[in-house]
Amino acid sequence: MQPILASRHTALQEGAFDTAKGELTVTIIEPGFNKSKGVYYPKEVLERDAQIFAGAKMFGDHQSKSERRDRPEDSVHRWVGQIGKVWTEASGAVKATAKVFDQPFKDKLAALSETGLLPEMGVSIRALGRAGRAVVQGVKTQLVESLYKARSVDFVTWPAAGGRVEMFESEKGDENDVDLIDAEALLKRRPDVVELIEASRAKPNEKEDEIMSTEAVAEIQKKLDEAEKSAKELKEASDKTIADLTKERDEQSVLAKKGQRAEVRVAVQEAVAKTDLPEPSKKRVVKQFESVESDDGLDKKIEKAVESETEFLKELAEAGKVKNVGESKKEEEDGAKELQATMVTTYLGRGQSLEEAQKNADAYVAAM
Repeated sequence: MQPILASRHTALQEGAFDTAKGELTVTIIEPGFNKSKGVYYPKEVLERDAQIFAGAKMFGDHQSKSERRDRPEDSVHRWVGQIGKVWTEASGAVKATAKVFDQPFKDKLAALSETGLLPEMGVSIRALGRAGRAVVQGVKTQLVESLYKARSVDFVTWPAAGGRVEMFESEKGDENDVDLIDAEALLKRRPDVVELIEASRAKPNEKEDEIMSTEAVAEIQKKLDEAEKSAKELKEASDKTIADLTKERDEQSVLAKKGQRAEVRVAVQEAVAKTDLPEPSKKRVVKQFESVESDDGLDKKIEKAVESETEFLKELAEAGKVKNVGESKKEEEDGAKELQATMVTTYLGRGQSLEEAQKNADAYVAAM
């Protein structure tokens, strides 16, 4: 069994992108042979190790050969999305939801979706795992035994029928036409690592060998520290970007809701001003719409509220509970008490609790 760098890509499905939310559903990897049958992905391995892809970053295109050598941790400028929830289908295919937050890339996916060209775009994984030589279905191949770390799930071009060049697994079998990269291939792509290993293997004498090995280990550790630092800086930058985007979205949402409530309030005030309701009744009608944020069906709602208030005033008049108001101070007080009691009974009849009914009745009497 040997360490491997796995890479596999699949096309996006038509209708998989939700333009409004910037979300899409992707098939990350499926069980079976790769295109050249040089690698076989067992269903049980994908089912077991699928969650390594949760939270993986998504970049626009894989790195070039020179970029992989000079900046293996990748660039924040090409970071366009993030893998969210991951699950496995009954077939063994690993699927996931992905959030695309980069606006230019969102626009590109939306345009592809609108023109029916979304399947021209695909995703390709970069993951670490282990595999061993085996014969599967009569074919000598590399049998993947585990996937233990996902580097990224990147957006790549995908060919339609007609044969345009694919980014990975082309017919000609160049250096990217692989699902697994063995130790020899990795060393060819990282000459600096080759030099360090060769230096550590040189043995003119025991003392020199010890010195060379120590220096080589120190140099390797230095490169690892630098890579870790770069990765940390990348994560901090990405976390800040997400935090800023979230804050901006929340602020815009609050402002939008305030603006909508203000527009509704103005519309209600204008409509109520045209009625014959007394001023306290107008204020009560307007107050009913304080938290309303949508003008959907607003005219009918205002009309219903005005009718309800008008009917309410008629009920009070017919009850004759305010006929003695103004005749004397005592009669005014008695009239106010009777009016308050009538209001409590009326509000209770409308389904309010006793506490709510008393509170609203007091407010009504105070406004008279």
